[in-house]
Amino acid sequence: MRIGGALRRGPVFASIDLPQLKVLNMTGRPIGAVLACGILICAAAAPSSLKASNLAHQFDLDLARLTGVWHELGRTPNRFEDNTPRMGDAHFSPCFNASSHYTLAARNRLRIENTCLRRSKRGTVIRDRMSAIAVAKKGAGGRNLKVTFGRRVSRAVQRIFTGGVGFRVHCLGPVNVEGLYEWMVIGSARKAAIFLLTRDRKVSGNTKDRILSCARSAKLPVHKLIFRQH
Repeated sequence: MRIGGALRRGPVFASIDLPQLKVLNMTGRPIGAVLACGILICAAAAPSSLKASNLAHQFDLDLARLTGVWHELGRTPNRFEDNTPRMGDAHFSPCFNASSHYTLAARNRLRIENTCLRRSKRGTVIRDRMSAIAVAKKGAGGRNLKVTFGRRVSRAVQRIFTGGVGFRVHCLGPVNVEGLYEWMVIGSARKAAIFLLTRDRKVSGNTKDRILSCARSAKLPVHKLIFRQH
């Protein structure tokens, strides 16, 4: 999940040398994914993982079923994930292999850790991160969220001046055997940015078609989606 005007802090990073891979943890840069962020409804989740509705927007969101790891299947271009940041004399690629980890911080609140990878022309890979807090608003089945990004002080400033960025869960997949939603489509309140999130990094063609069908039924800009996983 992305937010315009995130605080620009100097990068703080630590290198970790792995076989054929150098990962740099850049905790000072904003990260996209989804609610990366980012995160990310055509099904009202039922107790059975095999049962799902084809109707969009007619469901109550259970935040506890959003917890766990999400992988970004697709996103609309945004200036935080699709920029090409520079560190020293190295330029890095847009985000790929973006994922998010959701934990329940309170009955109506989620803590989100967004992560993605970027690669330089020299083959160096960095890990880009950004944390966020999402609060479910009353009404609309809890599908509307207000999200603030960054560290505690930054989030407090956002809450005071803007109340946070508005997002909406548009589509949900069925509940899996672990009691969690299998996939979701989440986007900004004005539908300018959308994210397709799944539990597995790779999904079947049929699952992808169902996700896209739901997004179209919600009148989301599916034609703008990009799929950047590698």
